[in-house]
Amino acid sequence: MTLPFENDTSTIIKKLANRSIQADKRRNVFIIVTIAFAACLMMSIALYSFGNSYEITTWTRDRYQASISRFDMELLPKLNADEAIEKVGVSAGVTNLRSGRDTINIIYRDYAEMELLSIELTDGRLPEQENEITASASYLKKIGVEPVVGQTVTFDLGEHVPKEYIVCGITKDTANNTANHYEVVVSRAFLETYYQGVNPPYTAELRMAESDSFENAELKQHIIKHFAAYGIEES
Repeated sequence: MTLPFENDTSTIIKKLANRSIQADKRRNVFIIVTIAFAACLMMSIALYSFGNSYEITTWTRDRYQASISRFDMELLPKLNADEAIEKVGVSAGVTNLRSGRDTINIIYRDYAEMELLSIELTDGRLPEQENEITASASYLKKIGVEPVVGQTVTFDLGEHVPKEYIVCGITKDTANNTANHYEVVVSRAFLETYYQGVNPPYTAELRMAESDSFENAELKQHIIKHFAAYGIEES
């Protein structure tokens, strides 16, 4: 019962209480959604980091760990017979060609080198004859040549080497191809003719055996110490 001239505030109080309850519910829902979103975001970051780390680990697992410049090829059989060394690959640069915005790197690589650099042959083989080359599919398409083994490509690489080359192998396209950088692999027979009695600038890349358990600093010291016995300095 309400006294005369006295306002009945019970209805207003109920409305305010209901609004407060509704506001609390909305706030609780907002907090729950925010927490869930934050949890999902953290999980996504963690999964991305794990996946990225796993991808890097997988990518580097079989790749080279050290490089020897001005490499003496007479040393290669000894390194191949060394049980402490998992694999040794050899390369030798020839020249770079410019064609508009494109750069074509002419280089020699052996099979071990290809594996240590994760360069994949999708068809054919590496060059053996002086007039054979291996190139990426994207480069062959770039110059208007169908990317299949047996095609003929023309290069002007000097007076003493062939002008026409047979494509004996196709390499898988890499990220470098998108930067207008391409690679053409030549044979060791080509090197001997191209450098005409001068020792080609060989470089050896290598990977140590059973090295996955090494930390970076330990691996570096292990490599330096091991190759000191061959007269190869850190520099």
